[in-house]
Amino acid sequence: PIFWDVFNEMRKRKTGGHWGFKCARMCGMPATCTTSDNDTIDYCALSPFTHATGWEYPEKYVDSLATYHANYASNNAKIEKLKKVNMWGLWDAKSGQCVQGTFGGSR
Repeated sequence: PIFWDVFNEMRKRKTGGHWGFKCARMCGMPATCTTSDNDTIDYCALSPFTHATGWEYPEKYVDSLATYHANYASNNAKIEKLKKVNMWGLWDAKSGQCVQGTFGGSR
């Protein structure tokens, strides 16, 4: 199942208990209702502008990216997506380490 489908289903239950929560508090925002901390899920996702996932034109945001998940692609198409944001070739197989100082707007 898709994470957000499951998450939103839990939020909708509002019954508390093992698989549901009465309230949700997202990224420091006020809770959606008043109840105990045990019945409130406190969740903060990663910023989609800093940790992008499979965007069509990610190269426009390369200077603000910390990570990039090249989803909606497979095999060599993933490599091409990673190249667009300068994240392909960051691993040096010989040294077994990441290449330093290579991520950003240009390499």
